[in-house]
Amino acid sequence: MTKNLIIIILLLLVIYYYQKNQKQPATTDSALRQQLSERSPLDLQSKYDETVKINKIFASFCQNDIGGQDIEEIRTKLNGRKLSEILEQNGDYELEIDTLTRTKKELEADLLSQSNSFKSLQREKDGTIRRLEKEKKDLQEFGRKELEKLKKGSLDQESEIEKELEKMVKVINEISKELDD
Repeated sequence: MTKNLIIIILLLLVIYYYQKNQKQPATTDSALRQQLSERSPLDLQSKYDETVKINKIFASFCQNDIGGQDIEEIRTKLNGRKLSEILEQNGDYELEIDTLTRTKKELEADLLSQSNSFKSLQREKDGTIRRLEKEKKDLQEFGRKELEKLKKGSLDQESEIEKELEKMVKVINEISKELDD
């Protein structure tokens, strides 16, 4: 029987501690005073100092980084949007800027390549023009020399023909003299 009694008492204790842990602690004024009285003044001062430090950091962040003097000014600047939405939009803009920068660099490289190709073709055409002009000049010089040779050759032929004619005239004159004699 004592054994059963001990088991019952243990069960009641377990149920009691279970229910005690399930209940929320009371937040009455007396309970808060009791909690505050249990804490030391140094502990409260350090908590207060920490809170003041965090508030100063937050105020500095709001004034310097966000650009507002108080919460209402910051809300006005956010224009009803959340900071996370603005940051996400900013990330989208940065991605777009990266894409446009990459595209710009690709276009610049393509333009440079086309410019170099154009310059190369221009040099090649200039070289072809110079070569053709030189060939033209050489052909003109060759033609002039050949014409001079022909003229000189024709003059030589004319003088030979004249000599032949003179010889023939002499021969004819001699034959005529012989016939007359």
